Amino acid sequence: MNKSVPSVSVKYAANGSSNKSNELDMRAMQNAAQASRVIRATLVAGLIRPADADRPRAGYVPAWG
Repeated sequence: MNKSVPSVSVKYAANGSSNKSNELDMRAMQNAAQASRVIRATLVAGLIRPADADRPRAGYVPAWG
């Protein structure tokens, strides 16, 4: 019995932007991941809080402010 498996075709831009590093020798995705880890750790430590609980993308403010 033969089963067909769906396939996905992915095409990447050939401009080299995914291979370029910034001044800290980090690629854009690594930079975003690092920023997420810092924000999460700062939230857990209680140093910042969401600026607007109803709009999570509104940013953050110091917890003491």
